[in-house]
Amino acid sequence: MDLSVSDQPMKESLHLSFIRFCMEIMKVKDMATFLHTLNVYHLAQNVLSVMDQGKIFKAAVEIGSALHDFGKIALPKALLMKNGLLDNDEMGKVRTHPVVGYEIVKQFEKHLPTEVLEIVLCHHERNGGIGYPNRIQNLPLHVEAVAVCDIAAAMQEHRPHRNGYTLDVCINELHQYVWSPQITQIIRRHEDAFLLQEYEREILKV
Repeated sequence: MDLSVSDQPMKESLHLSFIRFCMEIMKVKDMATFLHTLNVYHLAQNVLSVMDQGKIFKAAVEIGSALHDFGKIALPKALLMKNGLLDNDEMGKVRTHPVVGYEIVKQFEKHLPTEVLEIVLCHHERNGGIGYPNRIQNLPLHVEAVAVCDIAAAMQEHRPHRNGYTLDVCINELHQYVWSPQITQIIRRHEDAFLLQEYEREILKV
């Protein structure tokens, strides 16, 4: 993607408009997914603030965090709003959302950093090949940056089958995964970057 000095402000404006458009679609489809996405986006902003990366990396993480769950718009609303644990069949359907989101966002790949597509497709992958959908062994840093925020947000949010976990429990869980040195350092030194405020945790009471 060509980000020349002359057209970069225009591209940034288009990216912001695209994010808003997609977020509005999610808001109409499922408010809980929309609010979760906002939380991941906000945590990603916190993580970016303590990372020394360039503009393209920052843009990819910002856009990717806003679009990571976009594939859920293709799932039945009753499934997204189920009040309880999902069975194996339902979980299988939910696990299609990275691929579905990738196929949707791919239609706009000429206007987005290629890293955004990788984030959408791979945000549930984990180093060592224990994630899905493709059991990738080694994740790019931009994918890790969103994946760690996705875990942190999901754990702290109140869900139909459980109350949200505390930040301490969340941080302990993050340490159970294998991350790059950069992400590991952020988890160790900047725990507050992953903190959700109480009002942000209430994604169901809307």
